[in-house]
Amino acid sequence: MRRFLQITIYFIILAVGVATGLVWNIYIQSETAELHAVIDDSHRQIKALQAQVLTQQAELATLHQRPLVALLTMNEQALAPAPYASSQSDQSPASTRESSAEQSAENEDKADTDEKEMTPATEETALARLDQFLEDIAGMRRRDRRRQRRQLVEELREMGEPALTALLQLLEEGDTLRERRWAMRLLGALRDPIALPALENVLVGDEDVRMRRNAARNLRRLQRPESIPALETALNNPQEDWYVRIQAARTLAQLGEARGVDGLLDVYAESVDDGLARFGAFRALNSLNNAAALPLMRQIVASESDVSYRRRAVRFLGRNGNQEDYSLLQQVMESQNEQPSIVEAAQNAYADLSTR
Repeated sequence: MRRFLQITIYFIILAVGVATGLVWNIYIQSETAELHAVIDDSHRQIKALQAQVLTQQAELATLHQRPLVALLTMNEQALAPAPYASSQSDQSPASTRESSAEQSAENEDKADTDEKEMTPATEETALARLDQFLEDIAGMRRRDRRRQRRQLVEELREMGEPALTALLQLLEEGDTLRERRWAMRLLGALRDPIALPALENVLVGDEDVRMRRNAARNLRRLQRPESIPALETALNNPQEDWYVRIQAARTLAQLGEARGVDGLLDVYAESVDDGLARFGAFRALNSLNNAAALPLMRQIVASESDVSYRRRAVRFLGRNGNQEDYSLLQQVMESQNEQPSIVEAAQNAYADLSTR
């Protein structure tokens, strides 16, 4: 009996110990879980605070970089009542900052535009822009120079009268030939009649042949009847450069002056020993499509001239000829010794005449 009692007490003590250990283990696990939760929550709060600090630093940096006009505009918008408060309150902080940044950029663009509109163009700004252009195109490829030139012409056109005045001044008083030539080119590109007297003076009076060539070419771009006397003076001067005379004659022809085509025929006849001048006059006559050049073109087709001349002359007959040219083209097509390219051109010209 006594031993049974001892055994029972032993098992009771053992059971109490086991129960106490289980309870303690559960308590420790619970406390550990709570501790981990607290630590995780602390980490999240720290990260949120760090993000908030970074955001505030970025906003402060943006505020320092914004111009005064943008800051004043933002302050006015902040003080103005919001018409849709309920919808704005639903926006997240990130979307609010994004909208604020977009508004700031718009304000900066508007401020730049207003500043440009408030600053009128002057002769000094036009000359400064031209200097920059001349510096930028140094060493550029031709295609890139043309693109820069088109952009410059648009800017000068927007500047208006100050740009024209600056270019005229540079044409007359430029320090270098390069500056004067570009001033003349840009005046021609702007196509403003105010440049006519200056271009005419260069055409009939400048000692540099390159300047006279540029003047003749740009007067052709303007094509103003007021320039006819100066063009006739250049054309009628047998000592003048052939390119200047051709450009003057071509402009006169485009203005409806018969002297223009006659002048080109004269240059062609006089340039027997100058291949460049002869071909330049022939090409100008070919491009004008004037019936006054038909006798010369028929003569070239029937002659033993260079193939490139004859082929162009045949095409001219197809565009501008009449019934008198059928027989000539027929002879070319039936010739056994004719160049294939000439025969083909004659066939096409004959078909063109038939459909006209």
